[in-house]
Amino acid sequence: MRPTSRPAKGQTVPPHSAAASKRAAISAEERISELEEALAHAKRERAADDERIQESLQRAVRMAERLQLAEGAAKRVQVRALAAEEEVVVQSRRIKRLEAENAVLRGAGAIKPRTVDESVLEKLMEMRTTLMATASALDDLTHREADLSDVRARIINEARQILLATAGMTYDAKLPGPPTSKK
Repeated sequence: MRPTSRPAKGQTVPPHSAAASKRAAISAEERISELEEALAHAKRERAADDERIQESLQRAVRMAERLQLAEGAAKRVQVRALAAEEEVVVQSRRIKRLEAENAVLRGAGAIKPRTVDESVLEKLMEMRTTLMATASALDDLTHREADLSDVRARIINEARQILLATAGMTYDAKLPGPPTSKK
């Protein structure tokens, strides 16, 4: 006879069997309640995990966007650096030409004393000012590029950490990656 079945007509149920059946039914109900609570808790945990994953993915997207902006800024700085380098080459050629003209003028001065034309002196001073400004711009460009490099490295590292966290790995996880170039 099963504990939950009813006794047949004319059969008597021993008192300890009815109590045992009632306890088994209560025990099963308690177990069902525990399992339902555990299931509800697991669902809440899963929802919280899903929410954290969505937040991590959103942060990763935002960081990727910031990385693209930083890379765009770095490219613009590189273009300006190339333009500044070209200007230095042009100015260097101009200096050489002026030095050659100056040498000719000095050589001619040994034979015949002559006063230096004021316009030549003005041009030389203009050239000197331009060269100093170009050198200063290159210094500024070097500092800006270094600052952008630091920002880019930080953004990439933060994106990596978010992706690792999303994948369930720790931030200390060592992943193979491209070698970093030092200039």
